[in-house]
Parts: sequence; structure tokens; C-alpha cells
Amino acid sequence: MKYIISILITLAFSSIYGQTAVTSYSADLPAHDSLEISLIDIDKSDYIFYFRVLLSGQTVEIYSEDNKTYDGKIVNSIKEYDQVEIEDEYRTKATQLYTEKVPIETSKATSLARQIIQSGQLSIPTDTLIETWTRWYLHCESLRFEIKNDGRYFEQSFHCPWSQPDSVEFKDVILSNYDLLKRELKLDSIYHNFWLKLPKGKTYSRSGYGMTYMMTEEQEVVWKKDQPRRDYLKSIKDTIDTYLRIELDQQQIKLDNINCFEDYRLTFNENGKLRKLRVSNHNKPKLFEGLSWYFEDKRKIRKCKTLIKKVFREIDLSSFNLKYKVHRTLSFGLEGNVQLRDDTIY
Repeated sequence: MKYIISILITLAFSSIYGQTAVTSYSADLPAHDSLEISLIDIDKSDYIFYFRVLLSGQTVEIYSEDNKTYDGKIVNSIKEYDQVEIEDEYRTKATQLYTEKVPIETSKATSLARQIIQSGQLSIPTDTLIETWTRWYLHCESLRFEIKNDGRYFEQSFHCPWSQPDSVEFKDVILSNYDLLKRELKLDSIYHNFWLKLPKGKTYSRSGYGMTYMMTEEQEVVWKKDQPRRDYLKSIKDTIDTYLRIELDQQQIKLDNINCFEDYRLTFNENGKLRKLRVSNHNKPKLFEGLSWYFEDKRKIRKCKTLIKKVFREIDLSSFNLKYKVHRTLSFGLEGNVQLRDDTIY
């Protein structure tokens, strides 16, 4: 496996933690490898006791060889994402995996292990075996555990325990142990320290869904200087959106046998007039789709732009006496209905 050490920063934590280093694994790996953290196979290990909690971007492990003293570690992880060109199209792809292992001091690990054992969680069934456990909550994470106790390996998964009614059996045990680990190990603080050690000027995600860009120091300076502009635009956002939607509805726009599904970026100057109109990068015609399709798409987009420019000869933002340029995104649905979106980052 090709390892690339991207940063080597050591921190002195409290007496609970030892020294740590952040390591990066490149996406340029053999075919049988992937950008996933490497964890030991608990079932095949020699440990008598092993308790693993799998969280988003963070794994907590406590283990023992004799059920007398326990050790543990916290494994932080996050992926870096880049725009990668694939078949003449740019797509977001994970390119680096950053990991950090933070040891848990023996006395702390021993205390936590004993509390978890005494809680009775090791004998609790997984959520599919709990009749009253609801598993239809959307956009809510699960708490997942891998456990080995007295040589027996098993897994537990509990979908969205935070939203379960208080009457649901075992909810209090699961959440109490989760809160215990989070509080005693200072998991949020540990992850925040990990985050601060990552290279700046990159885009990161724990799960592959929500992305966060970490600005460079120079970008942070520019961002702070730009705060008055963003505050101003945010203060008039709802008023402008309402005005534009009403005006667009009154236009009763007809697409004349063309579709304009693409995202069209609109820029209004300080005088309120439409200054710039362009199709979004991901909607631009691609040559790999075929030459005939390429030119057909270009003709269609040109017609859509002509239509949009005509519409905004009748609509402007001059009455707002703008201090700064305003940006909006326009597209049309299946029925030709206008869809307006504000992609401004405030």
C-alpha cells in the first residue's frame, strides 16, 4: 500500500491521551485497496473483550486481553474531495484519506469498559429484534457497535435512537453509553483538534454527503473583509426572491417546444439590470456525448439564453438601489414552470 505522510503534527493532550499524528493515504492505491480506515478484525483477534463504536468520521475502541485492565484508542478520519476529470466531465471524488489515532489512557479505558459492561448493553438485541424500535426516520444516523465478549463476537445497530419514543426498550441504555463516551473522552474536542491539523485550501467530508471547504489563511482574511457585502445581500435575500418569483409568474413564459432544464446563472449589476447570463459548468455540452448531440445542445442552450434575456428586459432590480451585484440561478421544470434558486454563500 502506498502511504503518503502529508502532515506530522504532535499534540500533547491531557493525561488521558498520548501523542498523535495525522496520516494521509493516497487514492493512488492498488485495486484491492480503497480509501477506508483499516481496523482490526475483532472476531479473529486474540482479545477477550473488544468494544467498538462506529461514528461518522470517528471510531472508539476499548479492549482487553484479560478482562482486568483495558486499553483503547480513538480513530479520527475524514476524506479529501477534489474535482476530477472523468470522460470530459468534472466530478467530485475522494482523493485522500486522513486518519489519526489517539490513545486512551488505561485507567480511563478500564473505568469506561466496566460502566458499559454493568449497563447491560452487551446483552441487548440489535434494533431489528426490538419490536417497538422504529426504523423509518430519514436523514438520521445509526449507532453501530462491534463487540467481542468472552470470545463471542456480535454486532449491534440502532437506527436513530435520538428520535425513538422514551418508552422504547433499551433506548436509555444505548444513549447513556453513547453520552458517557462522548463526555468522558471529549470526542467533539478531539475531532476539532484533528480538523485543525488538516491541510488548508481543501474540501473535506466525513460521509461523502455534506462537504466543507477549509479556507487558507489568505482566504480567511478576504472572507472576513467580505462580511459586510454578505450581510447586506442576506438582509435583502427574501425580498428579492419574492419580487422575482412574482414578476416571473406574471410573465407567463412559454418555452416554444424547447426545454431549459439546465441551470442558468444570472448576475445583476448594481443598477439592477441583468449583466451576465451563463449556463452552469456541469450543464455545458460535452463532446464525448457525440458531435451531433453537442451542437444540438449548444443550439438549445442558445435559444434558452435568448428567451431568458428577453424575459429580463421586462424585469430588473433597479428599485432596490443595490449596493452590490446579486446572483441567482434559474431553470425550468418538466411543465415549463420557472425554478429560482439562490446559491449565494452567506
